[in-house]
Amino acid sequence: MQLSTSVSEDRELYQRLVRGPAFLLLGQGYLSLQSKSDPFLSAVAKKYAETSSVPNAQSYDVILNSAASKDPSAAFAWMQQRAERIAVPDWLQIVSGYAWNGVFSSAIEDVWVRGFKSEWREVQMLFDDKYKPLDPRNRHRLHCHFLFGSVSGPERSDQAPLHKFDWLKRKQIAVSLARRLPELVSPMGALVIEGYRGNDDWLNLDDLLPILDELGEGQTHIFSVSEELVRDSYIELLRNTGKVVLHQESLASCLTRGDEAGFLALGERPDDHEHAGSIRLEKSVILLPKEVRNQVLRSATILDDSTMLEPSALSEEALYREFRMFLSESSSVPIWSGYSRGFAFVRPFEQHLHSEVESQLRGKSASERPIILHGQAGTGKTVSLGQLAFNIRKQGIFPVLFIERKSKRPASFDIATFCKFVEDRDASCTLVVWDGMIDVQQYDDLLQTLNGLGRKVVLVGSSYRIERNEQERGLFIEASAKLTADEVKSLKHFLARFDSSLNDLVDREIKRWGDNFLVAMYRSLPYTRAAIRHGLEREVGFTVNRMEKRSKTVKIAPVAGTMAHALWKAGLISKEPILENVSDEI
Repeated sequence: MQLSTSVSEDRELYQRLVRGPAFLLLGQGYLSLQSKSDPFLSAVAKKYAETSSVPNAQSYDVILNSAASKDPSAAFAWMQQRAERIAVPDWLQIVSGYAWNGVFSSAIEDVWVRGFKSEWREVQMLFDDKYKPLDPRNRHRLHCHFLFGSVSGPERSDQAPLHKFDWLKRKQIAVSLARRLPELVSPMGALVIEGYRGNDDWLNLDDLLPILDELGEGQTHIFSVSEELVRDSYIELLRNTGKVVLHQESLASCLTRGDEAGFLALGERPDDHEHAGSIRLEKSVILLPKEVRNQVLRSATILDDSTMLEPSALSEEALYREFRMFLSESSSVPIWSGYSRGFAFVRPFEQHLHSEVESQLRGKSASERPIILHGQAGTGKTVSLGQLAFNIRKQGIFPVLFIERKSKRPASFDIATFCKFVEDRDASCTLVVWDGMIDVQQYDDLLQTLNGLGRKVVLVGSSYRIERNEQERGLFIEASAKLTADEVKSLKHFLARFDSSLNDLVDREIKRWGDNFLVAMYRSLPYTRAAIRHGLEREVGFTVNRMEKRSKTVKIAPVAGTMAHALWKAGLISKEPILENVSDEI
């Protein structure tokens, strides 16, 4: 296969990426670019497809009408767990370093979505064609479109098809979503395609090429092309008109070359004026310099004035869709516009939490202990912490930092840099909310470090449920797993704002499953299930680690037998071994 791309074509692509909207389309073959085989497809085919089709599985068609369709819920749960074990490809980490305006994909797992999350960019996953985001080209809130749904879709309509007929129905939604591309890209921008395998992709050539034909000359660039794609007569027609440029090399190589030549920048936050950053206090407005903001964003999110902007009005249907998206995503990353719209259900413990935080923020001396919100998975801790951060910043008195749950621990120096900067500009105290779900000692260490540097900070952290006898340093507030009768009434009234039918559903599920908050959310609101399931898995892992650590510190009493051990603890017998000639093997 002989393909060559001229320097002028490369430069034109770089110019379009920088000057106009830049959109990326990932095909279903993106996972096979690095290892020559798709680890997700191979695993799914091996488990659910016929044995004879596994060795040569090149298309996701092997999933349709397979054994997975017999029990979709179990199949999707297994597929999601399998996808979580797949690392983001190295080349995709390079590609995601560019500030794209949006991403479309025919893939049905979310490995690629993980690759685009960063300190300066949040992602919003879109599954159907009925919802149109108000900011579809926002580089800081990247919209990730799942053309054919996802195995982690919050609702059944958002999930990938497992039957051929379901695939036919979903295909119409996929084409409808993809047809947004010409308008989004505009005559000034570029559409870049990677990991696309033509008719082996669920978004086949017959559906994609008419969309590409609506774009102008030099606007569509396809990378890592196969010989079959080069030989296609319709592709050749679009090449001859200059509307499609084919590249044998990978997109990562092209972007790396452009970065080294200075045509574009990878891994840098885009300098958009609307995100310049200001924090309004009672007596002043703090303007954040680029260097301070970039340093802090490595470890935390700054709740600046742009976070507090009132969102635009939505139709009833659009409001319900935004609400569902808030429930499905805000358990891991706060969606600040959702708090403005009142999407967070307020629980009784939040009033106690807010009053304690207010008291410490207005105190004259530095806070000496962290405030810990603890409770089992699914009790609303993350949403509550987001609500706390939003409410405090909304008052316009104290600066606020929010640290999301991530594997990398925030750098205390980054936090201290921000605190000193705002204190030098009349901020009396800073609220730091760290939704880490970690040991209390780590929160205490951070607070002591900040206090040692002379910073005045109130630190709020999160943890799984902590028994009273384990509560040492810190102020502990529990997020109860039980719903009171008043809470049930409030929850029904709250949900009725979005869908009146949820009233009866809540009543039915509460009567059937009890007053557990986690169960009520799981049974009544299907779009929370993926987040709850992940939370429970993390809680199990956290508990196992604690048990392992505790088992290493337990000292075996030098007394044989349960009765003897009880007598020894009561001080009625000595430590000398009883019946020392008798040995027990444990």
